[in-house]
Amino acid sequence: MRKKHNTIRHLFAAILLFTVQQGFAQHTLQVDDGSGHYSIITGANPGGNYSLPPGGGMLLTSGSSVIWYTNGNTITGVDGTNNVLGSLAGSSLLPVNIDVNGVRVMRYDAASPVNIVGGSNLNSIIGTSPVANFIGGGGTHTINGGGYQVIGGGASNNIIAFTGSFEDVNAISGGANNTINSAIAGVNFSGANFIGGGYLNQIFSNTFSVGQSGFNTISGGEQNQIASGAGLNSGSNTISGGFQSISNGGAGTASGFNVLGGGFQNQSNGSAGSNSGFNVVAGGGLNHAIGGTLGNSGFNAVLGGNLNNANGDGGIWSGFNTIAGGFTQSAVGSTGDHSGFNTIGGGSNNIANGTSTGSSGFNTIGGGLGNSATPAAGKFGYIFIGGGESNLGNNLHASVGGGYGNHSTGNCAAVFGGSSNVASGDGSFIGGGGFDGSITEGNTASGPASAIGGGINNSTNDYYSFIGSGHQNSISNSAPSALTGMSIICGGEKNTIGIGNSTNTGWNVICGGSLNASSSNTGDFSGFNFVGGGNQNSAYGSLGAVSGLNTVGGGSQNYTAGNVSSNSGFNAILGGNQNGAAGGPGNSSGYNVIAGGSNNSCNGGTADFSGYNSICGGNWNSATPAPGSAGYDFIGGGDHNSVTSFHATIGGGYGNTASGNASTIVGGSSNVASGAGSFIGGGGYDGTTTSGNSAVGNASVVGGGLANSATNQYATVGGGNGNVADGNGGVIGGGVFNTITATGLFSTIAGGDGNTASNNAFIGGGIGNTASGSGSSLPGGFYNLALSPNSMAMGDHSVTTNLAQFAQSAGSFAIQGDAQTSVYVLRAMTPIGGGNANLALDGAVAEIHMTFNTSYAFKVMVTARETGTGKSAAYMVEGSVKNVGGVINIVASPTTTYANGYANGFVNIIAGGANTFRVLVNDAGAGVPQIGWVARVETTEITY
Repeated sequence: MRKKHNTIRHLFAAILLFTVQQGFAQHTLQVDDGSGHYSIITGANPGGNYSLPPGGGMLLTSGSSVIWYTNGNTITGVDGTNNVLGSLAGSSLLPVNIDVNGVRVMRYDAASPVNIVGGSNLNSIIGTSPVANFIGGGGTHTINGGGYQVIGGGASNNIIAFTGSFEDVNAISGGANNTINSAIAGVNFSGANFIGGGYLNQIFSNTFSVGQSGFNTISGGEQNQIASGAGLNSGSNTISGGFQSISNGGAGTASGFNVLGGGFQNQSNGSAGSNSGFNVVAGGGLNHAIGGTLGNSGFNAVLGGNLNNANGDGGIWSGFNTIAGGFTQSAVGSTGDHSGFNTIGGGSNNIANGTSTGSSGFNTIGGGLGNSATPAAGKFGYIFIGGGESNLGNNLHASVGGGYGNHSTGNCAAVFGGSSNVASGDGSFIGGGGFDGSITEGNTASGPASAIGGGINNSTNDYYSFIGSGHQNSISNSAPSALTGMSIICGGEKNTIGIGNSTNTGWNVICGGSLNASSSNTGDFSGFNFVGGGNQNSAYGSLGAVSGLNTVGGGSQNYTAGNVSSNSGFNAILGGNQNGAAGGPGNSSGYNVIAGGSNNSCNGGTADFSGYNSICGGNWNSATPAPGSAGYDFIGGGDHNSVTSFHATIGGGYGNTASGNASTIVGGSSNVASGAGSFIGGGGYDGTTTSGNSAVGNASVVGGGLANSATNQYATVGGGNGNVADGNGGVIGGGVFNTITATGLFSTIAGGDGNTASNNAFIGGGIGNTASGSGSSLPGGFYNLALSPNSMAMGDHSVTTNLAQFAQSAGSFAIQGDAQTSVYVLRAMTPIGGGNANLALDGAVAEIHMTFNTSYAFKVMVTARETGTGKSAAYMVEGSVKNVGGVINIVASPTTTYANGYANGFVNIIAGGANTFRVLVNDAGAGVPQIGWVARVETTEITY
């Protein structure tokens, strides 16, 4: 049967198994794909021919449930049995071809794993038993032998290999006329080579190689070549692109792993030494990175530029040389061991080479022109030059950052830049300078570990010394040593540090300015002196031990100095003019400080520990202890202030005196703090009148105000005018003319005018109030009297005469207390078994006392509670009581009782004797529990 159609449907029909419904005879089915190619399906009973319906359809055979539709299928059954496309086992014709328009476009060989050839029908996979090779497209490609080879496309690319031991597994992605040849029988790891594309590129695994000569890569470019050497690990070479570049392994072990990024006629080769490979040329032209003849002479790199050489040589570890770019550079190892590891970043005519001395390598030049980082004879390397011109580094770990004509000749010396600078001391450093635009005068750092930041014509010869910058600054020592060095001049002009010849006479500092001096003397620890700046300031050590460590921050003509005594140093002036801070004759008379101002004096005294005095600023202030007194005094500022005692302090102001030990005056005018630990915040002047405050008592306090006085210990006056706190621990917050009497222990007046407190009393404010009862209180008001203990009077003209009485009035008829209300709280316990009890203010005997000729309207509320049971009752009685000549007469309402479980009590209001208002309670029960009673008595009182 033949039936032509114009679709690929016939091709599918040719490679499928079809079934016929149950009951039909089995026959032979011949299907034509329309191009003269036939497929035959033979049944058990050959018979007639069958035609598909026009437009396609399906054929069925018995014994199978699989139905294949040419226009889409739902497949069931067994994987690998009912879903197979292609030839079955036992087929006499093994390859499977796919043609398009009569031309083969894909071929599947019968090898296991299968070979696949795509693209032109001129592409071929040949040789002995090739397996799993692949040609993706293009034309006229050949894979000859081996397995797992890949040609992706392009034209006329060839791979030649043997199968096994990684002598195959090569790949060419594309390009034209590229070749990979790893056909070296019996050599392991000569395959796995890769060419990405390009033209006429070649990779050869050398026939003399002993192994691992494969793994080479050419990414592209033209006429590039990789030929693995004869040594083990001579492969793994890489050329990324470019033209006519060569990257080969050498005869030594690990002479491969060389890389060429591109460029023109560059070479990156291994050599005879072990580890002579691993060389890199990234690009440029005519650059060489070649391993040497001994071990570890490889790992050389040229990243670009022209005519650069980064090669190993005859010394072990003479490789690892790098040139990043530039022109006619040399970074070459030598015959000395560890003469490699040299690096040039760029520039021109720079030389960073090792020598015949061991460890003469590790030299680096970042760029520039005509720089040399090559050790002098017999010297070690590790030299660095960042750039610049005509710079020289020739000693171990020497460095020049850049600039012109700088020399770094000391061991570990460094010059960062500038011109004509010389760092000759071991470990010395010069940051730059040496040229100011018209004059060239280089700096010199000849002291060991000395440093100069910049400037011109600065010099230091001492150990660990430093000059930051400036002009003609000098640090000099006639006998330099590690114990006299470490001095610093930060900058300025013509500043000098001279260093004595005793232990610890160095460490002197001048930050800047002009003509300043910081010097030490013969005393141990006479150094450590500091001048911050300014003009003609001086900080001197002296003859005494620890007479140094003096400081002048700045200003003009300020002076700090030690003395002949021990610990007379540590004096400091931060600025100002003509201030003086010096140690005295006494030991530990130093540590004096003036922050600024003018003509201030802060000196140690004759006594030991008479130093540690401080003045922050101001004018003509004095912080000098009196003879025989210790120091630790402080003045913040102001004018004509004086501290003369131990630990005294004045913050500022005018004419203040702190003469008590540890006394303090914050400011103000004409204040005197004479008590030990006393304090005055300020005041003493109100704009027109000057009348200083005084803190006489020990630990007394006056916050401020005018003419206030705290005369007893722990007494306090917050402020105001004319207040006197004479009681121990008494406090007056403010106001005017308030007084705490000498008996006013811990009494308080918050403020007001003309108030008087004694006996632990408190007055909040107001006018003319008196609180004399122990613990009494007066919140404020006018002319109130709190005369009884723990009482409180408030309002206007109220009086308390009973214990814990609370009285309130809004005025009076004639005298205090003749028109007021009061509240009292009384309590008592009736005895076990019942009986009477008088309720009292103190719970015992203090009852309400009525003054003569007084009448009360009263209201009494009583509550009772039985202990243990909680049975309770409440009682209320109202009435009138009058006192006429001491005789009490009471008219009261009947008692109202509210029994709440307790019904055996009653309350009577009676006269308790002369002038006494009594609340009598009775427990009529015969039971055991006691009864507790509390009463609140409210009265409205008149005396007339």
